[in-house]
Amino acid sequence: MKLDPYLDFQYIYKNYNKNNLNNKMALITGGSGRVGSVFTNTFLVNGCEVLILSRDEKKFLDFRKRIPIKYKKKLYWKKLDLLNPETVSEVVDKKLNVDFLINNAASHHRGENYVYNYNNIKDEFFGLIGSSILITEKTLKNMRKQKNGKIINVGSIWGFVAPKFNTYLEMNIAPSLMTSVCKSGIEAMTKYLASRESNII
Repeated sequence: MKLDPYLDFQYIYKNYNKNNLNNKMALITGGSGRVGSVFTNTFLVNGCEVLILSRDEKKFLDFRKRIPIKYKKKLYWKKLDLLNPETVSEVVDKKLNVDFLINNAASHHRGENYVYNYNNIKDEFFGLIGSSILITEKTLKNMRKQKNGKIINVGSIWGFVAPKFNTYLEMNIAPSLMTSVCKSGIEAMTKYLASRESNII
């Protein structure tokens, strides 16, 4: 198996084609990226329709080229920039019945010495967790009506442990302060939702 940003579709088909998800819909943020593409491929091979939300249409189209024709019919895309949270309401349609929500996308800076100001703190907050909260709350409205739904929030090891900056040598690509803070928040958000929604769905 060749590891690349778009894990081989045939490998997914061979090893993870085990469920019947026909007539189901998965909403995946950043679904054509390194991690998101694995979610997308897995849902597609199991018969699920997939709507990818991302800001880079070219990246999506490049990813789509790798998908067999049979599955392209169930793959859709809408533009969403996490840094513009006011667009979430426009993108996540009230009439869209979502069975699976994957909060995967993230937009953040790197480097232990990254210098913060009001604007980039705001950007990283919405890029890492704020917009995911907004998307989740909108999607949950229909999940409650359906009395069914599953949500996966993609976290990071940096939400659990402090980074060892010497791991990155002189490259200055360690997680930023906000990366650690917000990824820790993803864990807390997941626990909170599990407790709150278990009595509803």
